[in-house]
Amino acid sequence: YIANANGTGSIESWKLSTSPQTILTGLTNISCVRVDMDSRKIFWSQTELTVGNPSGTSISWSDMDGSNVETIVYLSTYDSIRSFDLDRVNKKIYLVADRNWDGGSNLIYHVMRCDYDGGNLQDIHNGTNTFLRSPTGLTVDASNGYVFWCDSYGLEQGAVHRCELDGSNYVQLLSTTGLVRAICAYNSELYMGGSGVLTKTDLNGENQEFLSFLQLSVVVSIDIKVEDPNA
Repeated sequence: YIANANGTGSIESWKLSTSPQTILTGLTNISCVRVDMDSRKIFWSQTELTVGNPSGTSISWSDMDGSNVETIVYLSTYDSIRSFDLDRVNKKIYLVADRNWDGGSNLIYHVMRCDYDGGNLQDIHNGTNTFLRSPTGLTVDASNGYVFWCDSYGLEQGAVHRCELDGSNYVQLLSTTGLVRAICAYNSELYMGGSGVLTKTDLNGENQEFLSFLQLSVVVSIDIKVEDPNA
């Protein structure tokens, strides 16, 4: 599933060797899309881009064909949801959002989680801790019990962070010299992209391995799926 943030503001389904099929349209400022095939739901976030003048940011969902659209998370005092991911095991949404806190251009960032229907929203990590400066990507590894996010600004540029699903046992795993904009946990490994480079490590940030140069100036999202070659 692809989010087209330009022009139509659409979400499209796209199978290999076929033309894309528009599922939803007329969506403003889409920032992230996730799919839960077991629940047969598409999730997406929409964000307000005017820093310091929040008018709300949200996560919505629909059925796989785009029907039954419903806003399940609405943060009225936040500027944007930077990224979110699904804990498909425990049916939770994990998200990172920012809000203005001093009337100027300074933002404070929060890692939150809630149920699939938006209930039980809670803060599990926030920017009063200096290790949450400008997060751009978030990923959940429910089987190992971790949430990961990456920072892309200032002293924490290129840093990768981890905590447990309830926010406990925070640790900074990596502090790289490159820009890390996107992150994905898959099969007990952590994949990271930014500045046209794709790398991976284990879940402790060790055994880092270069994978590929990408024909993109900046990687903004990574998601990894496995296709059965015999299917």
